[in-house]
Order: sequence, then C-alpha cells, then structure tokens
Amino acid sequence: MELLFLLALVILNGLFSMSEMALVSARRARLQPLADEGDKGAQAAIQLMEHPDRFLSTIQIGITLIGVLAGVFGGASLAEPLANTIRTNIPALAPYAAALGPALIVAFTTYLSLVLGELVPKRLALQNPERLARMVGIPMKWLSRFASPLVSVLSFSTGIVIRLMGVRNSDEPSVTEIEVLSMIEQGIEGGVFEASEQDMVAGVMQLDVRLVRQIITPRPNIVWFDVDEDISDVRRKMVESTYSAYPVCRDDIDDVIGIVYAKDVAVQLLGGIPLNLESIMKPPLFVPETVSVADVVRQFKQTGMHSALVVGEHGGIEGLVTLTDVVQEIIGDVESSDPMYTRREDGSYLIDATMPIDHFSELFPALVIPSDESGAYQSAAGFVLTRLGRIPQAGDFFIWHKYRIEVVDMDGVRIDKLLVQTVINHAEQAVAQNTGPE
Repeated sequence: MELLFLLALVILNGLFSMSEMALVSARRARLQPLADEGDKGAQAAIQLMEHPDRFLSTIQIGITLIGVLAGVFGGASLAEPLANTIRTNIPALAPYAAALGPALIVAFTTYLSLVLGELVPKRLALQNPERLARMVGIPMKWLSRFASPLVSVLSFSTGIVIRLMGVRNSDEPSVTEIEVLSMIEQGIEGGVFEASEQDMVAGVMQLDVRLVRQIITPRPNIVWFDVDEDISDVRRKMVESTYSAYPVCRDDIDDVIGIVYAKDVAVQLLGGIPLNLESIMKPPLFVPETVSVADVVRQFKQTGMHSALVVGEHGGIEGLVTLTDVVQEIIGDVESSDPMYTRREDGSYLIDATMPIDHFSELFPALVIPSDESGAYQSAAGFVLTRLGRIPQAGDFFIWHKYRIEVVDMDGVRIDKLLVQTVINHAEQAVAQNTGPE
C-alpha cells in the first residue's frame, strides 16, 4: 500500500511536469483559431500563457510539495521495513541495514521521479503540446486560482529577486522574421511547404525594408504619352514596350496629368473608338522615393490604383512603380531568364546599368559596396559614376575588389551597358588608370 501511494505521488508529479512542458511548448498560433471557435481549453491555455509567472508558480508549488511529501513518506514508511528485510534475508549486510534502507529508498524514489515524474511526461508533452495544453488548461487555471494567495507571494518575491539581479523585460518580439523563415524551412523538409513558397514569404517580409526607388522603372526607361499624342505613335509605343501603365503628360514627363492603363487604351484601339487619352486616364498617384514598398502597397489598396509615379527630393519624376513590380519583387522575375544581365561564354557578364544595386551586389558577392554609400545610388550605373567621378565614355573601366567593370555602351550621357569580369591576375590592375581598392 505504501509503495502504491509513493507511485501515485510520482505520477501526480508527472502530471504537473507534463502540464508545464505542454503550456510552455504550445504554439499560440495553433491555439488561437481553436479559442476563436469557442474551445474553452484553448482559451484557458492562452490565458495561462499570457501570465507565465502565475502558472509556473502554481506548477512549481505542486511539484515541490509532492517532492517533499514523497521524500518524507518514503523515509518514514519504507526505509525501516526495507532495513528489516535486509537484516533478515542478507545477514552479511545486517550491520549496514540502517544506512542501506534509506539510501535505497532515496535511489528508488529518485529513479521513479526522473523517469515517471519528469522524462516520460515531458516527452509526451513535446509530442503534441497544443492538445495537452487544451486538456490541462482549465484544471491548471482553477488550480492557479485556488493557490492564488501563495502564487501571488511567490510571483512578487520572484519579481523582486529578478529586479535585484538587474534583469529587465525583453523588448524583443515574441516571433522574429528569422524564426518564421526557419519554421518554413523545417516545413519544406517535412514536405509541408514548397521551396518557392519560402522565397515568396521572404519577399513579402522584405517589403517594409526595401525602398520603392529600388524596384522602379527608372525615369529614362519610362514610356509616356503626350496628351495630344497621335494614334500611330501610341500604337508604336505600346507595341515596342510591354508596360501595363503609361503616364500622360503635357510636353514633358515632369508635367504628368494622368495615368492610362494598356487595357483601357487597347479597348479604344481595338473597338474602333476614337482615341481620347483624357477620357480614360486616371488621376496620377505620386509617392516619394524614400517610402517603403509596403507603404506603396497600402496606398494602392486605399486608392485602387495599380501604379504610382515616384518623386525625388527636388520634385522631379524619378521613376514609375506598378503592382506588377511589387509582385515580381515577391515571386521573382516571371521571365525565363533575367533580362538585366547575360552571362557570356568566357564567364563575364553583360549588365544593364539600370540593375538595382542590391541585385548587382548579390550577383557579384565579392564586390563590396562601401557602407558610407548606402542609399547614395540605387543602380549599377550610380555605383560606376561614383567610382569614376565623371561621365564616362564607352571603353572606360576600373578595378574594384577583383572585378573589372567596363562601360561598353552609352546612351547619350546615360550609362547603358556594363561588362563585368573577374580579374585573373594583378597585371591588369597595375596598368589600370582608374583603380579601385582591392
């Protein structure tokens, strides 16, 4: 009977340990939908998780009391009978029976407590923490209320000790982007997610840190219509470009009066309706170049617009951003190959100079962009202009961190194409007249 009572205490200790592990390990994201549907156990578990100091104190009270009771009971009720058994059946150990009895009971109680009171229950809790958290949520909640006076004293005392140790509440968020991506990576390994989904989630998470100027169609590449544009010129521009939105201006791109969408123009052209840009254009949406892509998305939702003109600090049009640009930022370029660069047979790269600088640095990881130039330019062309310090001519080149970067084509004063190749030996660096640091 005494042995059964000791076993019952150990099992009760295991229930407390299992409850603690389940409530600590359960993911709120899984419990919240159940709680919203009216699951009382999930609601109780979430309430306990919001105040961990109270339920941890309650569980620790139970575990401590059970441990003390098991030790006292084992020593008082089982040690002496075991010592008498040793004296009777093992005469050689009779002189040591008084010491062996308590020692063996302590060892046996410790073994039971570790296996049945700690390890097995915690392993079970880790197998399905949310289900067990729902099961123990209500009992633990009521037990916490019953032990409230003692729990309050313990919580207050714990808080004082923590403050004396100089520990402050952490300002870190409960869930970080790295943790979310890590969970998705684990889901990929388990077959729950596809690798492409991880890339898209990572793209979405970057929207609030990427500036809109990093994904725009730059000013020189914008195709725009004059308000009095001839129908043949409109047709030609639409055939030569693949854009979904076109600014409508008066004589100059900085005088934008509206935005027309390709589908609306096509309706008039294909339907035999006389082309009238003013009748189909929408009020332009202007955004500063310093806002994030996420901010632009919010403005798209609020206004119903699918494009915006990006304005620089001096009020000039710097570029155009569309919803398609945002989607491509999330899912990647939908083209079969990246139109911004071509890898040649000799290993060199022919680069469109409008390539965003972050894509440029990702393509050439050994090319280090100086930290003090962060935000100073947004494209590979800006990087080259900063290095050369002047408007280049075709054929100008420089060496930067083991890359030879040559201007191979100019469009007026605008850099059009770059040739980037790895420097194999240092002889070329010695003859370079405009050499960057290695």
